[in-house]
Amino acid sequence: MGSVVLLVVFFAALSQWSRTGTGEGDQIKTVSAQATPSTPPALDVAQEERRRKRLAELKSHFIEAKDEFSSATVIRHRAFNRYVNYNGTTLFVEIVRIDVPPGIAANTARIKAVKALKMISVYVSEHDWIFQESFTVKVGDLQLTAKGKTDREVIFGGGLYETVTASLEDSKAIAGLIMLAQNHPMVRVRLMGTSYQKDYTLRLAHQMAIAETAEYYELLEGADHT
Repeated sequence: MGSVVLLVVFFAALSQWSRTGTGEGDQIKTVSAQATPSTPPALDVAQEERRRKRLAELKSHFIEAKDEFSSATVIRHRAFNRYVNYNGTTLFVEIVRIDVPPGIAANTARIKAVKALKMISVYVSEHDWIFQESFTVKVGDLQLTAKGKTDREVIFGGGLYETVTASLEDSKAIAGLIMLAQNHPMVRVRLMGTSYQKDYTLRLAHQMAIAETAEYYELLEGADHT
């Protein structure tokens, strides 16, 4: 995937999501934390207030878990848990945040934290591995394919658990594509393995959770680059 095309998809989707909201009557407002020189101070303050308000609204939708040794915090939407989507096969996305110590932050353009958006494709089965290597997400006539780090394990009870974790670039692009799905209720996913492939429809609750996670990620980016 070309990096320019992927980022255009992500930010175009984020812009549309910000304008149209969730479809449940809530108007989602995503604004830049960085004002341009021509932005009037009063407008800049109003934008920052909207950003802070939206951050507060979204925060209750997420769970944070911090690793005391690595200083990494994993932020995951409450709609996700490890074994989900009927037999467990789904897509989920999480934010991984690593705090920057104050002494270092002073020399890094006042960056308070470094974050990554991680899209993870999960396949769960009671019997057969597919040896998943990549996955494709299709919304209407648009589709994107991602590869990444693979992992396989046998879970409690003898089930088989496979994941592919996409790169930051691919994670942003696919999250952006799913955000566009508010006008296309059918998000189709194809898991491609060395043994065979599996197709399924992504649950609406997980579509919404992915869209909110992508929005939350962008809002946190603004908060940590001040």
